[in-house]
Amino acid sequence: MSNIQFLRKSRTTFIKDKVFKWQSLFPYCVFASPGFTVGYYSCSICGHKIRPRSRCEHKKGRVYNGELCVHMAHDLEFGEISMVKNPVQKYSVVHNDETLDFSLIEYISELLDNAFEEWNINWAKKSFPIERFSNVPPDSKCPCKSGIDFDSCCINKAEITIPHVDFILSKEIPKDKEEIEFPY
Repeated sequence: MSNIQFLRKSRTTFIKDKVFKWQSLFPYCVFASPGFTVGYYSCSICGHKIRPRSRCEHKKGRVYNGELCVHMAHDLEFGEISMVKNPVQKYSVVHNDETLDFSLIEYISELLDNAFEEWNINWAKKSFPIERFSNVPPDSKCPCKSGIDFDSCCINKAEITIPHVDFILSKEIPKDKEEIEFPY
């Protein structure tokens, strides 16, 4: 069995895809990116010290008797930390949960019956008449998500185009969940 077949059969590719989609729903926008100097690496399977001309027979990323082979870093020396918007990994989040909107995550969580249910996401934009935004104070941020105050951005337009998310499920969505949830 090839690695690709194994990843599909074990549903690893499904999990990787869904982790990416779940992460895209989180409203985090600032991440920490730490920098380290590594003394040396060793094989997680046999403990062999990895050197340019001296490697063990294990291949990083392969599974041996149910254990994933990785190169473990030793003698780390912290160098720096950077604040970034688009990190390689999304685990070092800088945020305050009280100020963030988790409604997309709550919405899809309520629709799914189990972790392996098929679903997809489509990021789009939808336009709404300005009347729908009558309760938005002029000095607050514009609903179009430009970052500009409402009175300096879209307050005089006939319609406002805002970010929208469509969830695509492999089952029928209950009628009470089909309507657009309008945050204004």
